[in-house]
Amino acid sequence: DVPVTVEYQQAKNDDETVAVNADLTPAVLKFSPFKYKKKIGQGGKVTANVLIQKGEVRRVNDLKILVDKGGSASGTLTFGRVGNDNDVKTGKFPNVTLAGANNFVLDFTQTTPNVFDVIITGKQLDARPFLGSGRSIDKDIADTKDGSIVNATVKVSQMKTGDRPDALLTSPNVSLKTNAAGDVAFLDLNGAF
Repeated sequence: DVPVTVEYQQAKNDDETVAVNADLTPAVLKFSPFKYKKKIGQGGKVTANVLIQKGEVRRVNDLKILVDKGGSASGTLTFGRVGNDNDVKTGKFPNVTLAGANNFVLDFTQTTPNVFDVIITGKQLDARPFLGSGRSIDKDIADTKDGSIVNATVKVSQMKTGDRPDALLTSPNVSLKTNAAGDVAFLDLNGAF
């Protein structure tokens, strides 16, 4: 059981807002693309304000995820028609430090069902989970494939590629495309060690 506080309000125009505050300590939190898993018992918290219009989620504002000794992420999600369904349309996270040695800005758009354009910019991206190096990874995270196709662009000051302090790629520019099986279909990478 996760302790959650929910405050609900309905405006005169029938817009609904839901403020959520949850203690993540008794829960597992997974950040699959980075093969990150917060274990049960590790402190954590999530807060968000959800806007619902005409019975459908339209926006998640002030989304904040904080994990004790695990980093944080804050941002906004917008929802809209993706194919025939109301789904996450865009995400903007100006500060992501979750899941390892990360410190970046994340913007994404779901262009069609399960097809995402992702842009990562900022100080550092921990690429070890994508390279199969670095800290040990739980098998249930490592084997996660959700059928999504990702078109990613990465421009950060440095990319961590291994556990040694000097295992850094500086000024990397990455263009990456994956297929629905999670395999890399295209990779263009340049930078300096």
